Amino acid sequence: MAHQQDAKLSFAPRRVLAGSPVVLRGDGWPDCPVAIAVGGKPARIERVLQGHPAPGGVRPSRGEFAVRLATYGLEPGHHDVTVTATPQVAAKTRLDVLERRRPTKEDKRGDSGLAYWRGLAGFERRFANLGYIPPGIGAAREASLGGLRRRLEPNRRRVTGRGPGGTAFFSLPMAGGSNWVPLGPAPFVAGGMALRPASSGRVLSIAVDPSLSTRIYAGTANGGVWKSTDGGLTWAAKTDDQSSLAIGALAIDPNAANRVFAGTGEFHHDDPYGAYYGRGLLYSSDFGETWTPLAAATFDSAEISRILFDPADTAHHMFLACDGGVFETITGGTMWTTMRAGAASDLVLRVLPGPSLQLIAAFHGEGIFTNTLTAGVWSGWTAIASAAFPGTFGRIALGQSRNHPDHIWAAFSADTGGLLAGIARTTNGGGIWTSVAVPPTGIWQTVYNLFIAVHPNVPDTVFLGTSHLFRTDTGDAPWTEIVGGPGSYLHADHHALEFDPNSAAIVFDGSDGGVFRSGDGGATWDQRNRGLGTIQIYQVANHPQWAALVLAGTQDNGGGFGTTTPAWPLDRWPGLSHNPIEGDIVAVAIDPLLPSRMYYVLYGDVYRSDDGGRMWTWKFTIPGPAEWNAPFAIDPSA
Repeated sequence: MAHQQDAKLSFAPRRVLAGSPVVLRGDGWPDCPVAIAVGGKPARIERVLQGHPAPGGVRPSRGEFAVRLATYGLEPGHHDVTVTATPQVAAKTRLDVLERRRPTKEDKRGDSGLAYWRGLAGFERRFANLGYIPPGIGAAREASLGGLRRRLEPNRRRVTGRGPGGTAFFSLPMAGGSNWVPLGPAPFVAGGMALRPASSGRVLSIAVDPSLSTRIYAGTANGGVWKSTDGGLTWAAKTDDQSSLAIGALAIDPNAANRVFAGTGEFHHDDPYGAYYGRGLLYSSDFGETWTPLAAATFDSAEISRILFDPADTAHHMFLACDGGVFETITGGTMWTTMRAGAASDLVLRVLPGPSLQLIAAFHGEGIFTNTLTAGVWSGWTAIASAAFPGTFGRIALGQSRNHPDHIWAAFSADTGGLLAGIARTTNGGGIWTSVAVPPTGIWQTVYNLFIAVHPNVPDTVFLGTSHLFRTDTGDAPWTEIVGGPGSYLHADHHALEFDPNSAAIVFDGSDGGVFRSGDGGATWDQRNRGLGTIQIYQVANHPQWAALVLAGTQDNGGGFGTTTPAWPLDRWPGLSHNPIEGDIVAVAIDPLLPSRMYYVLYGDVYRSDDGGRMWTWKFTIPGPAEWNAPFAIDPSA
């Protein structure tokens, strides 16, 4: 039995913003159930990452455990956390909860620090009583939908009173297609007065086929996997029939391009309310035409951030990073084992002489760790320590040069908000790291949007994606902000960047505005959003007289009018102090008695048009700290 002094506890991160989850680790504990309490009350355990669930706590495995705790409802300040196995075996540690500042009007208009509050509004409507999203909710949702389909199938056709037959009133999901007729926006098409070209919804991951560069896959926040066969000029949805449409990672087998993997879930460890959770992996063996779910139980409600192949055995040996840790499979993705539990935000791989493999993994709020496989045996995880790393941080993004794999970069988000805590680089595979200065402006909400991508042939050329996109060609600061160049445009809030494996001058960027392409290494950009119907819509309003006219408010793409085509017009409406195409329009309405009168709600400001949307004027601001997507309705009788 372990002694009290042998039982250890640690938090990652060591301090946390109110509402964000935290990972509690234990080492040296007996393999019996241990109770976890915060401030003398049972802890809210979101998920057991290592060990086994037990009433009020966890049962360690070989003396170790890792659990993710919810901090919803905890006031800012110090909180005592006590873990007790037996009266003789207990330990106490302290959790520091930092105040999370509500966005001001200026923050909102600058689209800064909003992702958390946007998600919190939806979370509190459904799970405020629990304080966290319960485990297994993805499986429950899938089971409910499956049961509905099974119950409806025998009665698939409406009975008219004259026996079987009649009119079909529903259809089962179509593999690789859609049951619905798309109305759009796919995409928003800017008008003559607008500053932007066509834009679509949030893109989290991009993969370019190394055997045919015109074949591209895009993973979206809540629209599934989309495929293009013409370099992004047009797109088609491929996973509408799957149980999770949040695609956080994409990977193509480098030795067999027909094999494509998609990791579901959107990695937002600091924002447990706004992320879209996953349901395992999706696998395609026919270039993304059809997909099969894998490991749904293992990664239920997970947020997958990276998928990698062992170059020596791409058909069987793979690795994965997600909010539950780093995982390994030797069965081609059907069965996975945990290599290290925790919130793994990113992962890179090096092939060493021997041959052997080295994994370098980034863990949110903990640091960068390495593990080496030699002669079939893993060395065990070791933390990489460097003065180039910041003292405190949150999410970590890693970037590696494909043809110079010893060149690795790391970008660290701040643990107190949306800024960057630091950037570091290594040119010898992680042995020595050098600090790189961060861009002085244009950075926020890095827990929401953060990547660092290293040029495959010129490792001193690096792209940094945050709210804005930056580039350096010297391997060091200063950074140059990329704004698109003359006649081109880039949407803000960048999530992914991918080089064409056959021509590194061709670069694809994934952002809150969809997919953008550069053919000159990032100097100028073009949208690649035609047919990409992935814009996330808060609310729609249908014209009471003209059924084809729909008014919609969207996530970070403003509002627009839908008619009868998938492409919706979007214009820069005059008369506004803030242009609604620049942010989140959470509510829209059309007056049923006077349909030329329309309303938008943008960050608590209510705007009205009296001429069918040609001119808009601000009318009032919802007072106080109103809910993000505050309810808005028109009395139909007055």
